[in-house]
Amino acid sequence: MERREFLRNSGLLSTALWAETTPLYRNLKPAQLSRDTDRILVVVELSGGCDGLNTIVPYRNPDYYKARPNLAIPAQKVLKITDRFGFHPSLSAFKELYDNGHMAIVQGVGYPNPNRCHQRSMKIWHRGRLEEQASTDGWLAKYLDSEKNSREIQAAFVGTKVSGPLNCSIKSKSRNVVHSEHWIESFKNKIGYRKNTEYPDSYFGANLRTIADIVSADCGVKIFYTSISGFDTHIKQVEAGDKTKGIHSELLTTVSSGIKAFLKDMKSMGKEKQTLIMAYSEFGRRLNENATLGTDHGTAGPMFFVGGKVRPGIYGEPPSLEKDQLDRVKDLVYKTDFRSAYSTVLSKWMGADPVSIMGGSLTLLRFV
Repeated sequence: MERREFLRNSGLLSTALWAETTPLYRNLKPAQLSRDTDRILVVVELSGGCDGLNTIVPYRNPDYYKARPNLAIPAQKVLKITDRFGFHPSLSAFKELYDNGHMAIVQGVGYPNPNRCHQRSMKIWHRGRLEEQASTDGWLAKYLDSEKNSREIQAAFVGTKVSGPLNCSIKSKSRNVVHSEHWIESFKNKIGYRKNTEYPDSYFGANLRTIADIVSADCGVKIFYTSISGFDTHIKQVEAGDKTKGIHSELLTTVSSGIKAFLKDMKSMGKEKQTLIMAYSEFGRRLNENATLGTDHGTAGPMFFVGGKVRPGIYGEPPSLEKDQLDRVKDLVYKTDFRSAYSTVLSKWMGADPVSIMGGSLTLLRFV
């Protein structure tokens, strides 16, 4: 499944790492990129550090079960994707999206020299840069700045006080990032009613419905950011009597059922193929469980991409669980740099030049 196309009609998500010493995209020019102002991007942040190993479960790997005698999901309960990996049993909505051809999973995503700190890691993911002194502007705010003179694209952060990748500094040119309440108030009379779409009764479900309301109002907002917290599962990640239940299970149900409802809503508006949803967490959890039915801060984790033009599959190389392949603190080693995923979205979905937005020196992503 490695090195397959990532977005239909778009190309391949390379698993090549971000190399600081390689030249910039020598063969990629903005003029070569397609532009579609109708495309919608929804960024979903799973805040706290989602446990990737109990989300996309390596159910055939004995090292997984050895490291997690009280947490590992029983193989017979896993929702099988391949003969090696499967969804947590609470991700039945994701399994349906995957089986219907609307989900791609990128494994082992992270960045060099992981710090395992919520605040620092979030800054890295939000800015798309590793440098401590990097601009405070989010990577999507930079995209908006780069497109301001050629497009009329606006963005909204929904249900959160933190604008994350849409954060704009005082020096930023971008002034088209506003909290969702602005558009709900300004365009509430244009919001369409989708009679057949029911969202989960949760704060996250309400946020996704708000995004759908703004999309239906057709007020020029094409980029959205929202988040759901609670993934910092140091304690009682699972229930003592049932490894398939607990805090993590409930969160996964909330996320997957909400995203499934949202895509159904987009389909009812005829916008399913114009929508891409990207979900990620700032880091994964440790391979080994702790003494309180939980997991501590880790490194690599999966990313999820959902939409009408996503080609389903598992992409990238999963992190090894073998002892000699772990890092110095016996943690997972990432295989795909998150900036490669960002660059793919920017170039192949948003039709932008990733070099001017992400900065630095990159390996050339190979698209076909």
